[in-house]
Amino acid sequence: MKREFLLSAAISAAALLPQGCAVEKEAPANEAAKRYFDAWMAVNYPGLQPSGNGIYIIEDIEGDGEPAGNANYVFVTYTVKDLDGNVTSTSDIEMAKQLGTYNKSYYYGPNVWTNSTYGIHAGVEDMISGMKIGGTRTAVIPSWLRTYSRYENPSDYLDNATSESDAIYKVHVSDMTDDIIRWQIDSLERFSDKYLGGIDSTSYGFYYKQLKEPVDTNSFASDTTIYINYTGRLLNGQVFDTTIADTAKVYNIWDSSKSYEPVEVTWAESHDQITMGSSGSGVISGFSLTLWKMRNKEKAVGVFYSGYGYGSSSSNNMIPAFSPLMFEIEITEEAE
Repeated sequence: MKREFLLSAAISAAALLPQGCAVEKEAPANEAAKRYFDAWMAVNYPGLQPSGNGIYIIEDIEGDGEPAGNANYVFVTYTVKDLDGNVTSTSDIEMAKQLGTYNKSYYYGPNVWTNSTYGIHAGVEDMISGMKIGGTRTAVIPSWLRTYSRYENPSDYLDNATSESDAIYKVHVSDMTDDIIRWQIDSLERFSDKYLGGIDSTSYGFYYKQLKEPVDTNSFASDTTIYINYTGRLLNGQVFDTTIADTAKVYNIWDSSKSYEPVEVTWAESHDQITMGSSGSGVISGFSLTLWKMRNKEKAVGVFYSGYGYGSSSSNNMIPAFSPLMFEIEITEEAE
């Protein structure tokens, strides 16, 4: 209560300007937002000086690894709070458990952030600058620095502020790379050696292994309808999609509104024209490439980098950006 009173008093004091007979000047853009933020900082972190374009670092645990600030991609576990201390987003599993929002089907852990314009907010870029692998930093970022735009002067950020709100970021950097594709390929090669017997890639970033032989080696004719069961996983083993009920239950993604049964696939002239389901939905290219190599009643696994999957985008809360994926597929009988 005392802190709220002090903040209210600070804001009120900041609003008291000399009136006099002078001609009233037009207030700078977003002045009210800056007054509120400055008053909040004065109450909560008096005397703390800004860095970069105007962020405030309130805790800094230096890592012992390589500098990450200049890397093209950084791997971070993060928590974002508003100025009242409410968590608005997190990839930290322990934080999610504390909040009671933990979901066994969600992905928690490092996310890949593109450390550049349009990849992360300007204030977050300031925050990561100077960090090393293994380091953790907490910073208060004003709303006008939560933008993907970049300007030469700090004042330009305030003048062009968006509708974002002030936030407190806590970021832990666990890895970095300048080549996210190479990083994924290296991960796939290690995965292949450990779990798939060291098979070679059939095309750059795509691996395929037969798990059960087909009943014949003839390819399907175009427009043929076949039925498949499949299970999709991240390389850490976490299942994000399956047609098999028992698998869905084991990995905590079972949905009572979903029918767990073989799904129909319509063959085509090329792998990128293959569709799935009665509505004829397209599939990601890594999935269709795996199918394209398969024959009747065969079971196989396809593993591929994000260029064959969802690329730099995440898919719901289960698949983070730049994720290599693995699909185990079996061509089976039509569902009864």
